[in-house]
Amino acid sequence: MDVLSWIDTETYLWAKHHSTVNTMLRTSPSASGEAKPHFGDRCDSDIQVVLETDSLDVYQNNRFVITQNPQGYLVSIFEHRHILRFVLSQLDTDGKSLAVDLSEYSFGDITTSQDLNNNFQCCASSESLSKARNFFKQRNVNYIVVRDD
Repeated sequence: MDVLSWIDTETYLWAKHHSTVNTMLRTSPSASGEAKPHFGDRCDSDIQVVLETDSLDVYQNNRFVITQNPQGYLVSIFEHRHILRFVLSQLDTDGKSLAVDLSEYSFGDITTSQDLNNNFQCCASSESLSKARNFFKQRNVNYIVVRDD
């Protein structure tokens, strides 16, 4: 393409517009045979992993929170909005208070109150991102957990 641009700008622009070279390079298969890009190339790593029994006061302001049960199995995933919705629902429940003590509530309380159990699908980092559409078609799947191979 660079050589074409040196020879004739108009031909270069036409060839660039109709070329599929960049698309082929972006979607070329990996060693495992999965088309690129992969989940591992695009995943967000701003997560905090907590036990569902941990109190909310250990929250570190990460974008995502992954809760696990004591055996280490994933339970749910949620974001700031879920935490805020839960805290707001606890305000003024007795008609007298405007504050919430986060140490009195656990991450499991958020999961239970908003029915967030198993709201994710797991996949390998080498799997093709093209599978995301099928994952999100499943009932109650809002997040994809990308695991290292």
